[in-house]
Amino acid sequence: MKIKILALVSLLCFSIGFAVNAAGDDHTPDQNKAVKEFAFEGIGLGATYSEILAKYPDIEFLKDKSDAKVGLAVWTTFSSKAADSVDFYLFSGKLYKVRVFYFSKTLSKFGGYEAVYEKLVAKYGKEDETSDGEDYVCDYTWQFFDSNRYINFYVSKKNYTGLLIVADKEAGRQLTEKQKSKADVGF
Repeated sequence: MKIKILALVSLLCFSIGFAVNAAGDDHTPDQNKAVKEFAFEGIGLGATYSEILAKYPDIEFLKDKSDAKVGLAVWTTFSSKAADSVDFYLFSGKLYKVRVFYFSKTLSKFGGYEAVYEKLVAKYGKEDETSDGEDYVCDYTWQFFDSNRYINFYVSKKNYTGLLIVADKEAGRQLTEKQKSKADVGF
């Protein structure tokens, strides 16, 4: 009986380990380090409002995307040198997500969305997931379990706009939990 239980536990552990590796935990230490140190034009995850303001003095507050009840403040800039606009999502005073927009003209200037994708692969490795949606030219996701980050890059077919998202997954989970606890559902 003990041998059967031990065999089942071993099989379960192997299966979980295999599933985790198949879902994106096979990045190298250098790739995990690179995503942990991600910075867009010098602004990395964990940055404060003051640090962002120092780099982009023209940032504008996005009231419709922000939620003071849960400590979420979203700011945007159109003065990036590399992209058309950048949204900065701060949770509890720290940057936890960056959304970088590349409009069609900018992507064309780069030589197409492939240039952004190739840079991502060179720095972070092959994507973990690829989605084939009818609304997207491409949709790639990188999951970094060791460094608790994710990257998503996709290009819309409708307007050929690229969107790069880099986020701290733990801060995102904390924000979601806080939103759920503060939700006014009428009762």
